[in-house]
Parts: sequence; structure tokens; C-alpha cells
Amino acid sequence: MTIYAIEHIKDIGSGEMHAQLFRCSDGNSYVVKFMSNPLGRKAFKQSSSLALIDHADAFRKSNWNITSIFSRIDNMEVRWGQVYQEFVPYIDQKQPFQSALEKLDSIPDEQIAEIVDQALPGEWKISRDELIILLTYLIQRRENLRKIISQLKGFFPIWSSTD
Repeated sequence: MTIYAIEHIKDIGSGEMHAQLFRCSDGNSYVVKFMSNPLGRKAFKQSSSLALIDHADAFRKSNWNITSIFSRIDNMEVRWGQVYQEFVPYIDQKQPFQSALEKLDSIPDEQIAEIVDQALPGEWKISRDELIILLTYLIQRRENLRKIISQLKGFFPIWSSTD
């Protein structure tokens, strides 16, 4: 059974995990902790936005290192699953990712470097060399994103019906 968050109720205190209380589709309320977002920054200003951010396999495995991430820097493999399919009705249109791609393209490399440098938790103990390869990886992935996203066209009926 899939459970969806349908209403944000409130922030629960403060702290490293910035816990949030949500009412869900099964009628229960759940506490959600944003462990990789220690400052609780929100990606969108509008409260009615729909977002799917899946970093579960961003580096192709959880224990990446300089060698493993560098070997995957040009990987163009697209993974598609049921969770993503659930979002299709909400985002399918002629160019569903154009606005997001333009925003990503507008972020200078220097700003990405600043974000990476400030956002990574100290507990991760990332070396300077790992930080550099991570930054290189993120910038390269951004540059390849249009090619990667174009592989998704077949999953979107409206988008795939356009030329």
C-alpha cells in the first residue's frame, strides 16, 4: 500500500533533522525528518508545489569513493520505477522539465562549489580530493541532464506526442 503525504501540519521544534508533521492518505499523521537538510531549507516558496527529489542512487552506490564516482561520471543510464510513474499525471506536458533545466543551467559552477562546501555534514568526513571529485561529478551531471531526461520521454504521454 502506498501512503502519500496530503497536508503539512506543522514544524516540530528545531534541530539537526528539522522534523515535520504531515497528515497522510491513510488517515494517520507522521513525523518526517529531513536528515540531509539540517537547516530545513525549503526548495519552493509556494506551499502548493509538488516535488520529487530522489538521491537514493545518485552516485550509483552508497559507499562511493574517488575511483567509483569518477568511473560513473559520464553514465547516462536512466532508472524508472513505480514511484516516478505516480508523478506523471501531475507533470506531463509538452516540455515538463524545461523550466527546471533552465534554472539548473543558470547556476554558476562557483555557486555549486559554495553550496557543496557549506552543505556537507562534517560527520561524512569527506576529504578535499573527494570534495573536488564530487563537485566535478555534480557539474558534469548537470551538463548531461538534458540528454538523460530526454530518455524519459516515452513515460510521458503528452510530452511523447510532441516533436
